[in-house]
Amino acid sequence: MILNFRLKSLIIAFILIFLINLIIFFYREKGFDYIKYASKKELYRDKTDKKFLHKWSEENAQFTSEEIELGITILKRHVGIDTILESKDKVTRIAAWIYSTFSDQSGTPSDTLMKLSPSQLYSYLINHKDKKLWCGHFQSMFGFFSTCAGLVNRYIEIVPSNLSLGDYHEINEVYLPDQNKWAMVDVTRNRVLIKNDSQVLSAADYFDYRLNQPSKPLLVTRSTGLHLTADSVYQGPDLTERYFNSNYKLRYYRIMYSSDIYKPITKIKGYIFGDPWYEMYDPLHPHSNFLFRIRQFFFFVLLVSTLLLLLTLLRHGKNIKIFTNKKNKPN
Repeated sequence: MILNFRLKSLIIAFILIFLINLIIFFYREKGFDYIKYASKKELYRDKTDKKFLHKWSEENAQFTSEEIELGITILKRHVGIDTILESKDKVTRIAAWIYSTFSDQSGTPSDTLMKLSPSQLYSYLINHKDKKLWCGHFQSMFGFFSTCAGLVNRYIEIVPSNLSLGDYHEINEVYLPDQNKWAMVDVTRNRVLIKNDSQVLSAADYFDYRLNQPSKPLLVTRSTGLHLTADSVYQGPDLTERYFNSNYKLRYYRIMYSSDIYKPITKIKGYIFGDPWYEMYDPLHPHSNFLFRIRQFFFFVLLVSTLLLLLTLLRHGKNIKIFTNKKNKPN
């Protein structure tokens, strides 16, 4: 009787815990996912070391040597990259070239582009001028060719605070070693570089600038063909910014568009332990992974309850077998 009562209690507890985990799983994107929120100091170090730079160039390390060689050949032909010494000049020339080459093809792309690597994407769009591309394709091509030019770069996505609403946008950042500075590049919107006086702005710098709404002008370098022009842009009621405002936040990717992140083992690892492949910058809103910790707690409670239930069932089965043997034993 005691064993049956314990078994029934364990079964009821297991069912309840299983249902709680099931509900959390279906609502995991309602705050239960783990998000690595990072401060500006964590994203931009005063003295950037090689380990830190490698962390953000992990995505670009996946390019093959053949792809890199092809990219260098293209850059020599169209940008004259082998004649440019300064990192900043390489950045501006590559961004201006990509924008001037593909800006008239901006639009809604076909699904075909989603399956192409950056080098394949470039070749396909060059040979199919009727095909359209959007910000993610500008971003991936610029990241690829920057890597071919020896520039450390990373991918940033501008996401709405309410993920079910609003538009997304993708940009790049390139590390300038001579200035120990990350420079934001928005090829899609022809913002090759943005400066505050002589200081090149990172994505977070520009985001903070827009949030503070100063009246001080910024210098925005744009492309006109392969030539660059600089314009003064003022923050004020007459100038609005579609993405860099209080309704958005910045997502810094360590890995992007990699098939590895969709593998079952990677998904399971991320679900249980919270293994982020991006970091979030959002200085306006309070952040907490409390709901993720609740998800972890109930998941491990489910594992423990499953183990206890199995052990109890095994013990219960053995007792029934012993009882049956005794009952059938001849006097």
